[in-house]
Amino acid sequence: MLICPDSEPVRFYRYGSGTSNSDQKIVEYFCSDYTSCDTIAPAVQTRLKNSGITRKNWRSILVPAVLGTTNSPVFRSTDPTRSDILSALDVAPVSPHTIKDGLSHTMMLFECVGRPKKYDAGKVPGNPDITPKEPLLGARWADDESQIWLHTICNGMQMFNCSNHQEIFSLHPGGSNFLYGGGAVRFHGESMSPNAFVSCFTAYGKDAADLP
Repeated sequence: MLICPDSEPVRFYRYGSGTSNSDQKIVEYFCSDYTSCDTIAPAVQTRLKNSGITRKNWRSILVPAVLGTTNSPVFRSTDPTRSDILSALDVAPVSPHTIKDGLSHTMMLFECVGRPKKYDAGKVPGNPDITPKEPLLGARWADDESQIWLHTICNGMQMFNCSNHQEIFSLHPGGSNFLYGGGAVRFHGESMSPNAFVSCFTAYGKDAADLP
């Protein structure tokens, strides 16, 4: 249930300093193609703001439980500890009553398929030897880097299916599946308007008066 049926069911990755089999190790990645997307990165926020799309808070429903405070939140940690989990309340967590659009109208889990191999826009395999190199981070189902941010938009203002390097990405023709907080799975096309996407993505209302 953690693997998209349109992606490779078993994923091995060969790595090492040499070119012969004896110099390399073969690792099977126990992958998940589904993950949380914490937030929209500042560079993308700027592009959205320049097009007239603004929010006071760009977070989604699910963010990692990591060490931080309300004034200095940390949304990601590579070494989570018990103290990180216990301090999650200090990061102003999202709760159902703060989701002004309602759970059934708000995205919760996202596709990021194909890792640890690279894919680019158009479902084209990326060059495994250029930065970022394969294997891509966050591929394993229990990886502390499994969660993603939305760092990249492409083809003008296309919000997803640009790359599977820490981005929302599927191998479905023309779009991607999204699990909403109410339990429904909806398929959205790549031509989805940025404003509609942001309204469905963020945990808070699209009306400025509803934002915390």
